[in-house]
Amino acid sequence: MENVYKYFIYLTNNGRLVACAATTLEAILVTMRFAKEKFEQNVLVVDENSLSPVLKLLWALCNINCSLSVIISLVYWFSLYTPERHYLDFENFSGHLLIAVANILDVFISDRPWRILHAIHPIIFGGVFGVFSFIYYLAGGTNYYFEPYVYHIIDWAHPIRTLLVIGGVTVFLVIFHSFFFLLYKMRLTCSKRHRLKKDVAKEGGTKKGMGNSEALLDNYQTR
Repeated sequence: MENVYKYFIYLTNNGRLVACAATTLEAILVTMRFAKEKFEQNVLVVDENSLSPVLKLLWALCNINCSLSVIISLVYWFSLYTPERHYLDFENFSGHLLIAVANILDVFISDRPWRILHAIHPIIFGGVFGVFSFIYYLAGGTNYYFEPYVYHIIDWAHPIRTLLVIGGVTVFLVIFHSFFFLLYKMRLTCSKRHRLKKDVAKEGGTKKGMGNSEALLDNYQTR
């Protein structure tokens, strides 16, 4: 029981909590919107500049969740994973792979917009975790294995190395957020092309129908 509270010191587990909060809140809001569209005739289109605090919170949580899940997965598999300590089970893969994959797929499923400046959201979250890890170190906190740090790559006994790691993670958070922004732009391009094809096909069908009607009328008049 002594180690139970240590669940919350790990970035992976905090990433899980953010993912749960984002998906739960989004499910609630989508359900409410669906109910309004089904039972109410007039549903206002929400403008980005007049979002409610709840929608702004959801947007920030999603931004944090996406970039954080990718960097957690990459850092874990390339820097932290050791077969002697870590089991390849569902708990491991869920926190270090599945959430990131789900977020990438979600970009193409949802209609959520992305903004480059929102990279500040995961950066703030990462900064808060960095400050926490420093305070935890000063307080004499240990990880599950009773080592004097949360992760060995941010061991504050080596402050310069730790600051370099945090700086590198910050840069990669911006890169990954930009990656999601690029996926968002790809989604918009695909969506526009799909709508254009539908409009062209619809217009072509209309013209064909009009042509057939005119042919029938000419045939009737020549009788």
